[in-house]
Amino acid sequence: MADGEKQKNNMSFVICPRCGGTGRFDGKHCLECDGRGIFAWTGNYVLYWGRIINETHILHRKITEAVYDGIDFILMIVGITGFAFAFYGFAKAIEANGMDISSLLFWRENTLMIFIAWISFASDSYLFYRFARRIEKWPKMPDDIRFVPLSENSTPWESMKAQMNANSLDISGVFTIDAIRAVEKSYELGKKYNYSELNPIHLFISLLTFPEITSIFVRLGISFSELRGKLSRAIAENSLPQKNKVGISADFYKALFHSFAWAFSSHEKSVYISDLLAGTIRE
Repeated sequence: MADGEKQKNNMSFVICPRCGGTGRFDGKHCLECDGRGIFAWTGNYVLYWGRIINETHILHRKITEAVYDGIDFILMIVGITGFAFAFYGFAKAIEANGMDISSLLFWRENTLMIFIAWISFASDSYLFYRFARRIEKWPKMPDDIRFVPLSENSTPWESMKAQMNANSLDISGVFTIDAIRAVEKSYELGKKYNYSELNPIHLFISLLTFPEITSIFVRLGISFSELRGKLSRAIAENSLPQKNKVGISADFYKALFHSFAWAFSSHEKSVYISDLLAGTIRE
């Protein structure tokens, strides 16, 4: 889709009147918006960011991912080992019987090696099932989204709340794992350097730690030393000392919504970190 068409995909943002789009009120979970802070109206969908961004949920995601990766790795090793044993058993059968039909019946032998091979075949089947289920469960971006502004006579916040139970979409569900990591990394950087509130500039800095993003700037011939200087000044202007917890600004959430719109305009089924860069720059 042409860039001009992408620019038409403007969303109408509606910010919670109680928390001002941060999802927190008086240091607590905002009950008015259920902690979501800001919504975007496309014309037929109410968009919101449903993934909680804090230390506990980031740690939970990392542990879950590590456990899943560990199980996949073990199943893969067992599968490779079983195939190696099966190939060795077949080779031994050919050595003993030659290219005879009986050589193909090596798998009927009652040996530990063949038993392990059978176990590995079962683990391979389970591994394939895990991958298939993961792909099946991965949320896909709806293809019937349309972007139209709110009517002048509507009452945005009340209209949004009325629409929530009908056609609502958690956009965090269509972000790839790398895009989620980039969002979480901006929070971790904010925690490390005592930012009181996350802005799009912090998300931009987080994106620069990903090779895919740095390669884009390298191809554009952008000087990183000059970029670092500009970012340092921008951070100084947009950051305040941390008081209690790292807050998340409405502009930060808007950058995530713009990333979603960019990915949709590009006919993508998920939001990639390159889309996140486009949305961050726009905001």
